[in-house]
Amino acid sequence: PTRRSSDLVDHWRMVIDWTEADVWAIMARWRIIPHPCYRLGFSRCSCMKCIFIGADEWATNMKIDRDTTVKAADYEVRFGKTITRNRSIMQQVSRGTAFPETDDTALVAVAMGRCSPEDQIHLPEGTEWTTPPGAYRAGGCGPT
Repeated sequence: PTRRSSDLVDHWRMVIDWTEADVWAIMARWRIIPHPCYRLGFSRCSCMKCIFIGADEWATNMKIDRDTTVKAADYEVRFGKTITRNRSIMQQVSRGTAFPETDDTALVAVAMGRCSPEDQIHLPEGTEWTTPPGAYRAGGCGPT
């Protein structure tokens, strides 16, 4: 079949070819406060309970979102399959260490909330922008 130009959908993804350093640099330049997940130590902002996360992320999930972490672990038992090959969620939790930033209960509340407060978007003048703990974190998440 012949496609018409009206059948095409285009998405402009301006940062798709940028390096991670490029992304953090533009955020620093415009004083954008990184998403709370990066400030908590996660290396990417996607699903919390992704198939690609490691033991430290699972330990962090258990600390900040125990109910749904236990629910996911219960599904593994119920279905007889693990999210991570050869290791259950609870084994991952026991092997990992929760990110230290999760001791900041206010930050956890923002991260677990449904929207960011207005004062969590742009850094106030006179405040130094810092790279979040989740930046450049090797081995944290994602396919390899």
